[in-house]
Amino acid sequence: MKYRFSILLSGLFFSLSLISYAQTMVLDYIKVIVNNEILTNSEIEEAKTALRAQIIEVLPAGEGRDKQLAQVEENVIQNLVDELLILDRAKELKFEITEDDVEQQINRLAKANPQITNNYEPDKLRELVSKDLLKQRVMAQEVVGNVFVTEEEVKKFCEETAESTKELEVAQILFRSSEKEALSKTKLIKKKLQGGVSFGELAKKYSQDPSAQKTGGNLGFFRKGQLLPAIDQVIFSLEEQVPSDLVQTAFGYHLLYIQSVRYNSGADCKKLPEQLYTQYHNGLFDQKRQKALTSYLEKLRESAQIVVN
Repeated sequence: MKYRFSILLSGLFFSLSLISYAQTMVLDYIKVIVNNEILTNSEIEEAKTALRAQIIEVLPAGEGRDKQLAQVEENVIQNLVDELLILDRAKELKFEITEDDVEQQINRLAKANPQITNNYEPDKLRELVSKDLLKQRVMAQEVVGNVFVTEEEVKKFCEETAESTKELEVAQILFRSSEKEALSKTKLIKKKLQGGVSFGELAKKYSQDPSAQKTGGNLGFFRKGQLLPAIDQVIFSLEEQVPSDLVQTAFGYHLLYIQSVRYNSGADCKKLPEQLYTQYHNGLFDQKRQKALTSYLEKLRESAQIVVN
């Protein structure tokens, strides 16, 4: 009887073990297959938890944070797939990372951030560093090595940067009369401008904006997007010290005029100081590198077998 009871008890324990194993298999399953590599559900969940914590720590509560949190799963899967694609490419290229490479990198990381050795188990840290070094080598050979920046590109980048910081000193003559009367006065004003009368004097005389008597119609300096859309569109396509055509808004009819232009970058793009040249060069290089990386990853995905369950 005792023997029979012992058999029954052993059978019960065995059944419970099977149930526990089955539950584990349900909880952790293959979520993504990339060529011959797999990502389990637990790996993805772990990465999602880490990314959520990072987003919550960095971003204040609000719509921006909510949007980032809603995209966590999509971003995690894409990043992990990209990592597997790059590591798979490292195998094709037969790149190898030695223990010395890993130890040297860990020492460099620990010097910059002493806490890193406390945040990870030693084996896990070596694994992460090894993968990172492989990815760096692939990127260096297949992406970064093909990115170049010329002096002409730096100059153009400087000009575009200067243009983006441009501020216009805007003046106006405002008419709150009929369109016909506004057009008639505009014709007269433009004729007087050609005759050498300043826009400020004409604004004091003809503008129906009360503040024009003190300001000469000068509204101050503005960047693109800071004015009413109808005015913004016209003023940022207008030549300096050339009057616009009439622009109608809810306030009336505006005759617009650019008194001066200033660039906050303060750079002469034809003769850039070495420090500023390096800054623009690096900024442009980063842009081109990111674009090249995006293109490279797209090509890897196109030639890969990727299955998401």
